[in-house]
Amino acid sequence: MLRKISNILVKPALRILGFYSVNILIPISIVILYTSNINPQQKTETETLNSYGVAFLRTMFLNVDYNDAKAAIKVYIDNLQEQIVSGFSLKPIMFEDTDDLLRNYNKENLAVITLSTIDFLAYRSRLSLYPILVSSGKTDPLETYLILIRKDENINNIEYLADKKIGILQKGNDPIPVMWLNILLDANKISLKEKSFGSVIIVKSESQLILSLFFRQLDACLVSKTAFETMIEINPQIGSQLTILKSSPRYLKAVSSFTPKFRKTKFSDSLLQHLTTLDRYPAGRQLFALTKTAKVIPYKEEYLDNVRTLISDYNKLPKHWIK
Repeated sequence: MLRKISNILVKPALRILGFYSVNILIPISIVILYTSNINPQQKTETETLNSYGVAFLRTMFLNVDYNDAKAAIKVYIDNLQEQIVSGFSLKPIMFEDTDDLLRNYNKENLAVITLSTIDFLAYRSRLSLYPILVSSGKTDPLETYLILIRKDENINNIEYLADKKIGILQKGNDPIPVMWLNILLDANKISLKEKSFGSVIIVKSESQLILSLFFRQLDACLVSKTAFETMIEINPQIGSQLTILKSSPRYLKAVSSFTPKFRKTKFSDSLLQHLTTLDRYPAGRQLFALTKTAKVIPYKEEYLDNVRTLISDYNKLPKHWIK
């Protein structure tokens, strides 16, 4: 009966949360829900003694139906709790944004926090975070961002963007692409003069951005390389009519970390082991399909090199024209 209910609830939610709604890889906070493992018979006494929270931000879901996301996550956790027994339980805790997380950090018994790389670098020392994992594509955990234009424009320089209409994704949990765009515009003297840039159109999803450019509703758009390649697979005409004007360096988008309190527990090694083998299980692969993630891999400090450079260059700008 539970399997039938799961199929009824999860499949529609997965469709809603698919590529056409999700603008970024949802960070590992949701992936970590995979290990919210507790046998129903043990639930009361174990949750009381060893219950930990997994922090994720509502800003991760700006481009999906929030209630559908919560429903899919709940059904998924309930399924997993029937299959796996452990000495502790994890529960998702939703924060409105990073500021809300910081205000309530000491009020919750948190185990894992996933932050954008920008926020991770800002609060790593303050919160004594211990980085563990990052999400990855098939071959690379780092993402490249692209400024796309139409091929028939016959343009090959960034000055083309002056006085043009460019589409960007609405503000969410990944500030990197807009930071890179500001740096690029400043380097080419486009953002230094009032109104020299043209207009910025805020759009809910990367697929919508690409299609708007395809149908000439935009002059350019800023999207991830992953999104562009996925849309070409869906519709090869997009690849024949759109082209890349500029490509960014490769950036890490988010980092999942243990809190210092949870890292010291006897449960941390067990949780980390489960997380690194998620792709071996049907439930894990299903969740990866939802988040457009191929796997999770161990964190490496060098993944942050380009982001550190980005932050340094961004902070030197005389003005941030696109926020």
